[in-house]
Amino acid sequence: MLFFLCRWPLDAPLRVSLPPEASGPERELLERALRAWEGAVRGLRFAVVEGPAPVKLRFREGGREGARTAADCEVTPPFAGHGPLRARLVSAQILLRRAERDAWGRPIQLAAAELLGSTTHELGHALGLQGHSPHRKSVMAREVSAVRRIGEQLLEDKPKPLLEPAMASLYSLPSGTVLERRRLAPGATAAVDAIAQRAGAPGGTRAAIRVGDRAAAVRWGPGPELVYYLRDPQQILEGDLEFSDALDLPQVRDQRR
Repeated sequence: MLFFLCRWPLDAPLRVSLPPEASGPERELLERALRAWEGAVRGLRFAVVEGPAPVKLRFREGGREGARTAADCEVTPPFAGHGPLRARLVSAQILLRRAERDAWGRPIQLAAAELLGSTTHELGHALGLQGHSPHRKSVMAREVSAVRRIGEQLLEDKPKPLLEPAMASLYSLPSGTVLERRRLAPGATAAVDAIAQRAGAPGGTRAAIRVGDRAAAVRWGPGPELVYYLRDPQQILEGDLEFSDALDLPQVRDQRR
């Protein structure tokens, strides 16, 4: 089992698509979040474009959930050896809230600091930080109040530079840098190896990996038979959860229903 870092290549500006329906003030806030991360990561540059882009920001149409981000890391063989894996982020979609609901269910427009802080936070996930920081002064903190406070700071006439040591560390290392190679019990990967082999039969050689706080997905191709899931990735990394207990296969999911 490999634990590795994955980030965007910095050899060209990272193209970003903003919500088409965003107002002028909203676009200004979204672009301010982009500029904040450019100042925090050496060599990072964004290019706002119309149409398709690897990083896509959109507003949520409804629902109770807050903002959320999905980022996909593409990994290609070989997986053996001692150097970095061939891994890079290839796509990210950010869904933002424009409003929240009051006690009577009526929409209340988010304040500028809330939208700016939330956008900056979600961009951090899109850039490769999938977890949350325990430090309340970090824009990657889980607490809404901490994120809003960062938004307030970025709205100042002369805002302080955004500081995120974890992001700086991520982008100081090659994408695909292996943190740990953990030996598993004999036969522990038989089921997931079979998924990779099924994908390889018609020529599939790339895996798309998506990691969040509570779950991870490894997809070898389209269709439910070419993906498997792992719950609580952080607990696996810390050694509190075994691979076999975290593994969730598509056919197992169907049998539980």
